Amino acid sequence: MMLYLCRAALLALMLLLFSTCVTAGAQDPATSFADLRISPNTQVCVRDRSGHEVNGRVTALSARSLSLLVDGTPHVIMEADVLRIVRKGDSLRNGALWGLVAGGALGVAAVATCEPYCHGGSAGGALAFLALAGSGVGMLIDSVIPGHRNVYEARPSDARGLFLTPVVFRSAAGVFVGIHF
Repeated sequence: MMLYLCRAALLALMLLLFSTCVTAGAQDPATSFADLRISPNTQVCVRDRSGHEVNGRVTALSARSLSLLVDGTPHVIMEADVLRIVRKGDSLRNGALWGLVAGGALGVAAVATCEPYCHGGSAGGALAFLALAGSGVGMLIDSVIPGHRNVYEARPSDARGLFLTPVVFRSAAGVFVGIHF
């Protein structure tokens, strides 16, 4: 009878843990750098109007320019030159590791509570099973979360002009000049 209660409690706990996922709704990409919400150290891929792509980490963002660190070299890209910015997401490995930890913790709790009732090698098997099941569920949850997300899409513009943006780094300072025609 007690073994039945342990299994029922374990099943209820697993259902509670794995059913609390919340999905976020889709968001439209920003159409100006002023509206762009992206934090420093975010990994992005920037495609310019000529079709070239640059992969790097965001170091700064202003209303007119985006500063990236590309292979240890700072780059500043003007908004007028950017066609699209894609934020890179994490891999399934992240979800698998978090699920493994959660499932392992759940397995340790299950083994600790059923100690007098477990027989032979069933405790180790239960721990391994719950850890691997948690890893699988973590991967499943992570696969639903979009990996790469379009965070900026340039709007068609007829704006023409000269754009000046001050740029300051630790070792240098200057002005970037952009001409949009």
